Amino acid sequence: MSQSRNWEQIVADLKRRFDATLDTVRIGDRRFEFFRPRSADRLLDEALLDRDAALPYWAEVWPSSIVLAERVAELTGDGRRCLELGAGCGLSSLVAAAAGYEVTASDYCAEALEFVALNAWHNKLRAIHTKIVDWHDLPDHLRTFDLVIGGDVLYESHHPNLVAAAIERALSREGEAIVTDPSRATAVTFEIECRKRALVVHRDPPRTTKYAAMRHVVDTYWIRHV
Repeated sequence: MSQSRNWEQIVADLKRRFDATLDTVRIGDRRFEFFRPRSADRLLDEALLDRDAALPYWAEVWPSSIVLAERVAELTGDGRRCLELGAGCGLSSLVAAAAGYEVTASDYCAEALEFVALNAWHNKLRAIHTKIVDWHDLPDHLRTFDLVIGGDVLYESHHPNLVAAAIERALSREGEAIVTDPSRATAVTFEIECRKRALVVHRDPPRTTKYAAMRHVVDTYWIRHV
């Protein structure tokens, strides 16, 4: 992580703009601290007043992100490349960096990627590359990656198609993708969309996780090229 940036000033700026707070979560045998907006609901209210504003899904740490981070923590990166789709504040990207991956965190909101960069610095991890990515229009120059990950990225009816297409495009021939989802009805077509693109899908038995004093059931999909 570049030492030339004034990270203390960046923290102060994000606290001012988003009332940022510092959360702690244990993934595997390591504790991660990450900044995020204190109230995603407040940001949602503001977004609903502005028709041009993107909904701030990135500001919350969803149960599927916890399960995804736990899965990634079981892997060893050895310098291989990892892309996170819909990174939000970057918990799974942090875990991937700690596991030894060269990580690119992508999101459609620039604000989310500000938090990712800050959180990598705060956890004393190697630099995480950040990239604004719209699944509707993937950049031609996007590299291929050994690991592609996404947590709770199938929440709209058209997302299974877009995420499957993004994985087909971004995943290296010998790579693997992991997608976690809280058993949403919209995810039903995800396996179908993957198979249309000659991607092999394996779904694990649901995993139960506890977050915000509630228990959540999360599905995990593992995807490879044929």
